Amino acid sequence: MDSAAVVPVNESHPSVSMIGCLAMEHGLIRRMLRLLNKETASAANTGSITVGFLDAALDFFKTYVEVRHHGKEERILFSELALAKLSPEDKRLLDELMSEHAEGRKLTDRFAGLNAQYKATGHRMLPAIIDILKELNKTCRSHLDKEDRRLFANIREYLTMEEISRIRECFQEFDSNLTIEDHAKALEHFERKILHVNSERNNGKGGHYAENVVNENKKNAV
Repeated sequence: MDSAAVVPVNESHPSVSMIGCLAMEHGLIRRMLRLLNKETASAANTGSITVGFLDAALDFFKTYVEVRHHGKEERILFSELALAKLSPEDKRLLDELMSEHAEGRKLTDRFAGLNAQYKATGHRMLPAIIDILKELNKTCRSHLDKEDRRLFANIREYLTMEEISRIRECFQEFDSNLTIEDHAKALEHFERKILHVNSERNNGKGGHYAENVVNENKKNAV
C-alpha cells in the first residue's frame, strides 16, 4: 500500500474515531516520554530524581500503557487484523508490533526491579535508573512512530466499515470495564514540577499531538 497517497476521506467514517482513540492515548504516552527525557537529563546533572516520579512513571507504564493501551491493541485491533489477508509487509509489521509489546513489558519489569533497589539502596542505583528510563524512552518512542506512521495509515485497506465500527465499540466496552487512576492528572502534576508548564491546554486528552496524528491519518486514509 502507498501510505503517502492522499485521497478524500469522510470525517464521519468510524475509522477516524477508532484511530483517534488510539492516537489520543499515544499523545498521553508521548507526554510521559517527554518527562522521561527531561528527568533523565536532570538526574544526570543533579544526582537526584523528582520525588514521587519513579513510582508514577512505573504505574503509568504498568497500568495505562500495558493494561489499557496495549490491551485494546492486542485483544481487539491486532486480533482483528490477524484474521485479515495482510500483505507480507504488513504481516511483518504486525508481528513486529506484537514483539515490541512483549519487549516493552520486559523493560517495565526491569524498571520495577531497579526502582525497588533504588528505594532500598538509594543513589547507588541512580545510573541504572537513568539507563532504564532512557531505554524505555527510546524504545517506546520508536514503537509509537511505527504505529502512527505505518499501521494507522493501512488499517482501512483491511477492515470494512462494519468491522471498524465493531472495534470502536469494543474499545469503549474495554475501557468501561477498567478501573484505572486518572493518569492525565498525574502527568499534569509532574509537567508542572519538571517541565514548569501549565497542562490545562491538554485537557487530559494527550494534547495537540493527538489532534495532529488524527488529522494526518485522515489525509492518509484509504
